[in-house]
Amino acid sequence: MAVGVGMPRKNFGFAPIKKKSDKLIFIFQEISMSVIALTVTEFSRGLSNFLNQVQYQGQTLDIQRGKKLVARVLPAGAADGFPIDRLDALLAKGPRLSTAERQAMAADVGAVRANLSTKDDPWDL
Repeated sequence: MAVGVGMPRKNFGFAPIKKKSDKLIFIFQEISMSVIALTVTEFSRGLSNFLNQVQYQGQTLDIQRGKKLVARVLPAGAADGFPIDRLDALLAKGPRLSTAERQAMAADVGAVRANLSTKDDPWDL
């Protein structure tokens, strides 16, 4: 594949936009960006550049040893759930609860907190 505007170069960077019409090619390349297959050696030599592409351009990388896929690097997704330490702020913005509702909710939150894991390292069993 010939190197063009918005196309991966040998080091998998992007060529600069030179003309207004080239901007469309660059935008199209970003939208239809495919997975880049790399050897472990190529990945290790350009690690910082590749991680920047993953983080800022949403690129996905397939890392291969020989012909075998050994890893896939892709952008991290947003964390699931809602942080419990922000619960008070959320409730302050919501509707007002009656005394009975507040007591029932306090009991429920207390039960949840009692069942939370206190381990700092998720890899400890």
